[in-house]
Amino acid sequence: MSSSILQDFAIFDGAEFFREMGQFYSAYPADVSDVEEEWRRRVRSGPGLSSFRCKALLYEVAAERCDVHLFRQSPFYYEIVTGRPRNSHGMDGLGALVLGLHTDEIEHVRSSIDCFEQERLFSSWEQLIDWDHHSVGYDNVLACGLGGLRETASERLERSSGETEQEFLASVVTALDSLMSLSSRFADRAEEMLDTEDDPAVRARLLRIAETARRVPAEPARTFYEALSGILFMREACASLDGIGVCILGHLDRMLEPYYRSDINAGRLTEAEAKSLLQAFLAATDARFDLSTGPETATTVNIGGQDRSGRPVYNEVTRIICEVFLEMRLVNPKVNARICAAHPDEYYNLLARAALSGCNVLAIFNDETIIRAHAERGKAVEDCRLYVSGGCQELMLQNTEVNFRGCIYLNLLKVLELTIHPERSTEADREHFILDDTGPACGSFEAFYESFLNNLKSVLNGVSSMGADAGSHAWRINPCPMTSATVSGCIENGRDMMQGGAKYNSSSISLNGFGTLVDSLYSIKELVYDRRAFSMDELKRILDENYRGHEGVRRRILREIPKYGQDQDDVNAFARRLAADIARLASGQDNGRGGKFEASLFSYGLFHKWGEVSPATPDGRLAGEPLSRGMGPSGYGTINGVTAVINSACSIPMDKYPGGGVLDISLPIGMNKRFDIAAALIRRFIEGGGSILQMNVMDNETLKKARANPLEYPWLVVRVYGFSARYVSLPADVQDEILSRTQSGGQI
Repeated sequence: MSSSILQDFAIFDGAEFFREMGQFYSAYPADVSDVEEEWRRRVRSGPGLSSFRCKALLYEVAAERCDVHLFRQSPFYYEIVTGRPRNSHGMDGLGALVLGLHTDEIEHVRSSIDCFEQERLFSSWEQLIDWDHHSVGYDNVLACGLGGLRETASERLERSSGETEQEFLASVVTALDSLMSLSSRFADRAEEMLDTEDDPAVRARLLRIAETARRVPAEPARTFYEALSGILFMREACASLDGIGVCILGHLDRMLEPYYRSDINAGRLTEAEAKSLLQAFLAATDARFDLSTGPETATTVNIGGQDRSGRPVYNEVTRIICEVFLEMRLVNPKVNARICAAHPDEYYNLLARAALSGCNVLAIFNDETIIRAHAERGKAVEDCRLYVSGGCQELMLQNTEVNFRGCIYLNLLKVLELTIHPERSTEADREHFILDDTGPACGSFEAFYESFLNNLKSVLNGVSSMGADAGSHAWRINPCPMTSATVSGCIENGRDMMQGGAKYNSSSISLNGFGTLVDSLYSIKELVYDRRAFSMDELKRILDENYRGHEGVRRRILREIPKYGQDQDDVNAFARRLAADIARLASGQDNGRGGKFEASLFSYGLFHKWGEVSPATPDGRLAGEPLSRGMGPSGYGTINGVTAVINSACSIPMDKYPGGGVLDISLPIGMNKRFDIAAALIRRFIEGGGSILQMNVMDNETLKKARANPLEYPWLVVRVYGFSARYVSLPADVQDEILSRTQSGGQI
């Protein structure tokens, strides 16, 4: 390809790109009823077909009949028209057809847990099965190509014996053939478009696609462009046709750097061309979704961290990715930045600049803590170093692990309520859990604490048992042979990723309200048992009356009782003990897929939803107010500064939480030039052993103005929970909750 064509190819017109994408996706979901009907006809022709065979038929029909669309302003090929709505992670359209064959089973699970959601004990977005938060095994695709994976699957199929194993491996072969066929169809479409295209820049893109799509991802990637093309194609195809949320674009700078360096050295690529490609690649998520409706796109990229051998990852691609986000002000994908003590100051400063930019799309991950947490669960440290995170911050090991991280959420404060008020347990509680009713009569705090832990253990074991039962059926409900083909272990073991085929298969029950729980238990310890200020019966009455008529008691709790987040030794020690006990109880249960449950302090948005319907708590929180977020403090009582909050959070043994724990801090907009302070805060969090840190840079007055005049502030982006969104597109109650963070001193 001539240098002039390369120069044309490098031009990226962001405004035109978003205009074209917006126009196309505004008509979504596309009508694919003819494709669906053909699939149903083929399924009907073979009654009693397994889910594997039904999925394989879907791949075949899609490869034959789904439209493939190329955008004139994009250098990539990925849009397979499968009936997904515009704001879709992938869990609908044609990809959800096999899941739709099992509505009775899904409804049975749904109905069995509805009562627990109504009493706010635990919640599940996905019927106890995580259809979201998954990743393609990108390294395997880039290194082997689909053809190489197909050869491995075919050889394994020849040696297989069991019927289920054979059906899985046969469906993998069909999936890989279908993917290669779809990629070739993009090349055909590019050649068709060249017949009528006059724009030189567009022609350059189409020529590159026509040349590349016939070999990538069928063959291993050789260049920076081919690697990006393969990643985006695989993400979109697997999400669309397996009907799951493939929300992770991968450990991007680590994967791309060898291709970038080789291309630069060979004169095939310039930095400007690489940046242009990354602009188009990263902007695709924002362009697809209608951000005016405030969607959670769940999409992430991971940067930094370490490679398989433990060398820190920080390179030119890292820097360019950060520049693209800062210059384009992208909302999605979110940037999940990994960092360790061995990274250079330059990287700390780059993340500090990104954090203070006001983009509010950054989360920072502590490599030492997270890698150690996974390695201590028996996973090879070389695999642990390649962890990624997606959806929000759900952790998994790229290429080797399938996690059910973001589908079960437990309300720690409800367990405390049942300990204080055993009479509030329901018939369903008593059927599924063996609850300790001795809490109100305990003569010492240690006895009360033990009663609480007994109840927590019983609830965790009961919920994990439900999750394991559902998880054991996931592969029958919606197998994912296409994505499984890329995940290490699945072909070798002859089992689907939803069947426990991956090298590692983990699950989590995400524990909500930790900070509120610490403060509530500590208040009980101090006021009921140590100081004997009032009895447990009196505390119950005060809480039942929502502190009405007991305002003095509430002031005393808020002012005199130390709180988690104030960096006081006694409370930090208590929080550390409690966190260790919770991690022990939340870990080790079988998950129905050959793996174990692992502890997580991940909260998403339920701290807000559950807070609205929860009674008053012993920490001084009033009924209806939010619970604490992630591993952060509740925010009640005196705030001693952001450093104190970080120090308290770092007292928690987060290496016992492979599922992670997020600390949210809000910083005033006036800090937007103090990169040195932000870098120091990041370093303190890393050195202290924290897990995941989010910095929201917000201004109280700007948020108020945006509430009053939303049309004037369409650009204002905030970190909501584990995702970012335009502030004016959020529901009023969520806007209020974010505003309250800045009014609590700008620290949490």
